[in-house]
Amino acid sequence: MHTEIGEAAVKALEAGCDLLIVPVNKSGSALHAVRTAVDSGRISAQRVEESLRRIRAMKRKLAKPVRVVSGRTFRQEARELRACARQLRKND
Repeated sequence: MHTEIGEAAVKALEAGCDLLIVPVNKSGSALHAVRTAVDSGRISAQRVEESLRRIRAMKRKLAKPVRVVSGRTFRQEARELRACARQLRKND
């Protein structure tokens, strides 16, 4: 099943993803769809703000000196990414 990029972006946010990677030539469509979803109430502005807070926190964390990540932390983060991917496939 093929999903239009804007709808895919909205579904990704609904599934809990904070950061979307889209081709530059499709970014306008994705942004428009997200704005429309927020304006219509499909996605709350609070949900977008929460994502922005997490992204800013990660940027601050990454700006700090490199730290060694334990295997346990790495596995936990990998599990979270796989869960996000499963949710996206389920919602598609």
